[in-house]
Amino acid sequence: MNLTPPIFIGTFRHSDELVLQEIIKKSLDCGIYGFDTSPSYNTEVSLSKILNSELSCRKIKREDIWISDKIDWWQMYNTNGVISKYVEIALQKMGINYLDILHIHWPFPQYLKKTWITFKELKDSGLVKNISLSNVRVRHIKELIDSTSIKPDFIQIECHPLRTCKEELTYCKSHDIKVQAYSPVCQMRNEIKEDIGISEISKNHNKTINQIILKWHIQNGIIPIFMTSKIHRVQENCDIFNFNLTKNEMEYIDSLNQNYKIFVESICCPGC
Repeated sequence: MNLTPPIFIGTFRHSDELVLQEIIKKSLDCGIYGFDTSPSYNTEVSLSKILNSELSCRKIKREDIWISDKIDWWQMYNTNGVISKYVEIALQKMGINYLDILHIHWPFPQYLKKTWITFKELKDSGLVKNISLSNVRVRHIKELIDSTSIKPDFIQIECHPLRTCKEELTYCKSHDIKVQAYSPVCQMRNEIKEDIGISEISKNHNKTINQIILKWHIQNGIIPIFMTSKIHRVQENCDIFNFNLTKNEMEYIDSLNQNYKIFVESICCPGC
């Protein structure tokens, strides 16, 4: 399997298949080979349909791209954590033989351990290449490793300059767990967009604020997952590998942390 792509495209809120098709085409043009979906996004079928067509036209091998999918709470609830059939259904309807990453979308405590054990079985079978936890804190990871001896290959968390997740990053780095960040620019909230310091950094490098923040992720060893419906934004967000932020610039962006969260855990996952 090829190295993990440094950037993934997210498909959350992509209800228009034609728009998604143009985004994926542009992504492949720009060398972005990582794609993220979920049953709750309702994009599994459209994503796979577009990818299968594009791979055939471009003569790109399946093993050159990464597709990540999720197990949602209702699937955990319906099977008491023994969710294998939902992965098999997803693979069948997507027309692929394996998933590159499978995430537990939210760590509902009553189903978490059984689901995680099933994830390991799916990985052992080859239907899933990497297993992951989403929306977790360090305590979730520790508890699962302690109780199952199964270490995640990835975690996927909300991470951005207003929520820098230093505890999670430090722990994952020390345990060789890769970190993906969704909402990497925090939906460009005013606290970021209007920040004088970030604007200065942007001017210093002749880059947009989006590009500066994505580069901050990359230099922190994080894989950002960005979502857009604008073609030009795909090109822009890929143009971040020809400059580096200084130590002071990285520290300044770190200093913006407020532990702010867009997706509130107590609403999405009671008991989290």
